[in-house]
Amino acid sequence: MPQLEQLLNGEQTKQKLPWKFFRKIALIQIITAVLIILVTAGVARYYLKNYITNQSIEQLEDSLQLIKQSFYYSDLNPRVWCSELSEKNDNRVTLINTLGVVMCDSKVTRSHLNNHEDRPEFIEALNKGKGSSVRYSDTMKDQRIYSAIRLRNASNQEYILRLSFPLAKLHEAVAKLDMIIILFLLPVLIAIAVISLYGSLKASTPLQKILSKISTTDKEINENSHYDDEWELISKTIDSTQWDRNRLSFKLNREYVIKTSLLESISESILAVRHDGKILFANKHFIKNFLPVEHLGMGPDELRKNSLQDYFNHEDINMLINESIEKKSTNHLNSTLLQIKGKKHDAYFDITVSPISISEDNIYGVVCVFREVTDRILTEQMRENFVANVSHEVRTPLTAMKGYVQTLKQFGMQNEELANECMSKIEHNSDRLTHLFSDILNLSVIESKGKIDKSDIPLPEITEQVISNVRQSYRDKEVTIDTHYEADSIFANAALLEQVITNLVENAYKYIGDSGEIKISWTQKVDEQFRYIILKISDNGPGIEKKHHERLFERFYRVDEARDRKSGGTGLGLSIVKHIVGKHKGEIKVESEIGKGTSFTATFPQYLS
Repeated sequence: MPQLEQLLNGEQTKQKLPWKFFRKIALIQIITAVLIILVTAGVARYYLKNYITNQSIEQLEDSLQLIKQSFYYSDLNPRVWCSELSEKNDNRVTLINTLGVVMCDSKVTRSHLNNHEDRPEFIEALNKGKGSSVRYSDTMKDQRIYSAIRLRNASNQEYILRLSFPLAKLHEAVAKLDMIIILFLLPVLIAIAVISLYGSLKASTPLQKILSKISTTDKEINENSHYDDEWELISKTIDSTQWDRNRLSFKLNREYVIKTSLLESISESILAVRHDGKILFANKHFIKNFLPVEHLGMGPDELRKNSLQDYFNHEDINMLINESIEKKSTNHLNSTLLQIKGKKHDAYFDITVSPISISEDNIYGVVCVFREVTDRILTEQMRENFVANVSHEVRTPLTAMKGYVQTLKQFGMQNEELANECMSKIEHNSDRLTHLFSDILNLSVIESKGKIDKSDIPLPEITEQVISNVRQSYRDKEVTIDTHYEADSIFANAALLEQVITNLVENAYKYIGDSGEIKISWTQKVDEQFRYIILKISDNGPGIEKKHHERLFERFYRVDEARDRKSGGTGLGLSIVKHIVGKHKGEIKVESEIGKGTSFTATFPQYLS
């Protein structure tokens, strides 16, 4: 066959043919085909032989029926009748009485025949009216087909008439049939063998290609492995590949977990976006800050199904991402105000967008890093405000002092009263500057302290000491101070605690008027983890409007600037108090109403011993 020759000599056999597999599949196909054909031929021959035998028996039975009628209407002696039936061919006619005695035989002399009562066809005909058998004849010395029938003559005598003929002719017909089958099957078997070889070669070709790839990709298996056939080699290769795949999968999964954990541990919000806007990755900080509240529990797989526009849409950031993709460059957007945590808060971010490159000309997407700089922005604003406020606070007394000096130069030497007044004003503004710089220095020292030293402080002692000192500064005021102690001591920094009490008591003195009442109480409460020491200082002064409460602890914030400056306040006292309380991990709050006075409550947590 041309195709078979082409397969054997062509390009596909340049690689080594898998002969083991080829031999097996070819032998299996040929043996299977031969067995099927032989079994089919044998079964056909068997049924055909049976069919011819049965047809012969039926012909014998038909002949016996005709002879039966002739015998019945003939009134001849059975022996005479039998001699008249002498056959010129190989058929044999035998007439037997019911006792098995042969009355006559067309081929053999009666005296040479013994009793036939044991012949199977005789017994069957005697019992059933007709019978047949295929057996060897000792008399004729050949294999014969026998058919017998029970009949009566005109005298109503019963006999068994038997007719037989030799199987030699049947065997000759079967032998001719066998020869025909052999002559027919021989080319069929040759054709099947060729087709099997062709099919085996076709089936081996894919295996040949697989083995070729194995031989080039996994030389270790080919050199060190022993195998019975090519399929065992493939099985070993698959096992080795599976092991390598599992190992690689484990390694990639571990690297993915490490990199994901690394990205999740970074404090910045990180977002990776594909070039078409689909989300590739978002760490927990980005999800927490920028995703709507209803999507906070969304997993990575669900998140990747949607685009960035579905959750987070900001014009400047979208332009930055598009620009980074188009120009294939890293871009920055600094100090951008964004809404975070379900749009409940505002925060400032420095945003960096860098392209993700698969190749030099192929941009897969971008990675965005959102670094929160709210503290830095607020610190800068506070610094700017602080510098502006300090400049203002310093400029005002210095300007006043310069004016009084110029007045002294021009008029003071001739007018003693004017000179004294100018000197008094200069001294007042000098004290004001001293207090201002002292408070600024104190605030700076408090803010710069990392850890503060603490000790047990008796509360009555430090409170009474502060009250005594403040009274000396306000001797012209008639103020009643009521103290109450439920707590005896506190674990805190003594100097800083004294400054808290001093600033709050002085604050009450300044705004209470010429007379009034101040209440100082130290109480405590306990929960499962802490004991809280609570300082509350109240006065019956004019009170503070509610709109000022939130800003009272800001630097240089004044409810009434003219009154504050007149009383010598710097606007830093309450800010210092807040920072000191914060250093002790506590908190301070204010309660006040116009006409009902003001209360400051500072809470200091103490670890239970």
